[in-house]
Amino acid sequence: MTITLPEHRTLALLAPALTTHHYTPDQLQPIRLGASSIWRIPHAGLIWKASPPALSRRAELAVRAAQWLADIGIPAVQAIPGDNTPFAYTDEHITVTAWKDLGPHREASSRELATCLRQLHTHTPPRWLTTNAHLEKDLHPLNAITWITDHERQAIRSILRDQQRYAATAFNPADNVPLHGDAWPGNVACCEDGTVRILDLERMSAGNRAYDLATIAVKATVIGQYAPAIHYKTATTYGLDVTELPQWPHLRLNEMSKAAIYALTVAEHNTAARSDAQHRLDCLLGLRGPGPHTWRPLPVAPGAQYEDDDAASTADENASADKPPK
Repeated sequence: MTITLPEHRTLALLAPALTTHHYTPDQLQPIRLGASSIWRIPHAGLIWKASPPALSRRAELAVRAAQWLADIGIPAVQAIPGDNTPFAYTDEHITVTAWKDLGPHREASSRELATCLRQLHTHTPPRWLTTNAHLEKDLHPLNAITWITDHERQAIRSILRDQQRYAATAFNPADNVPLHGDAWPGNVACCEDGTVRILDLERMSAGNRAYDLATIAVKATVIGQYAPAIHYKTATTYGLDVTELPQWPHLRLNEMSKAAIYALTVAEHNTAARSDAQHRLDCLLGLRGPGPHTWRPLPVAPGAQYEDDDAASTADENASADKPPK
């Protein structure tokens, strides 16, 4: 959850990997730049994802998860590991994973997302998936934020600790399923051949299915990234409305904390986003009443490209969303 890093800086870190695979910088096309950057290598039909060493464990998990999904017949991004290693390249500065380029594709509809999640959730999680690992927040960005107070920073940490403690007993472990960990339409791709593939597997874990459904519920009913009807269509297709569960306040707060930390990080360099980021933080800390709250999409600085874009969705179904069922 960080904002764009300079392209030249990322290319400098990638230089040894390019040399190893006999590529040149001009053969790379940036798709997304951030703490992890994504690059297309058109002539090779590849996508490279480059991450700092601190995120190498997530990168390795993504490759292992992709291979497991292929084994159980669930379409997902296809990893291309190196010889005896999940990485295409790794050193003390950068870790690179390689993936087959999906080609032209679009964001999933709410029904496609729900169908994809239902398919995933029918399986037993493999033992190597850590329970509730998706609740672990990367606090490095939080530590680097200079414009909030130490009291606010500690309050956020306290909320995250409370959420993790609550999660340990919130659901029956016997009901655990494989979780995507960041399930929203942008992480499910609908390819030209009609295949629906799961993307961004770095946060996969084991846990209750409600956590995956809570992501789109909060994006649609709190953050404003999607129209509320998108949540209702997802819930109807899946067969579960998490907003009606007794654990909904926990699920909602978990997703709100993720979105609030993201906003605070963006606002570190984009001062136009600070008012909205402060509002999110105040809501998270209970300073804006019990809610429910509705957040505006963050204003985007000119020329900025965010790693987890929080701007309002441009999906066709969002523009003409169905009314929620009575």
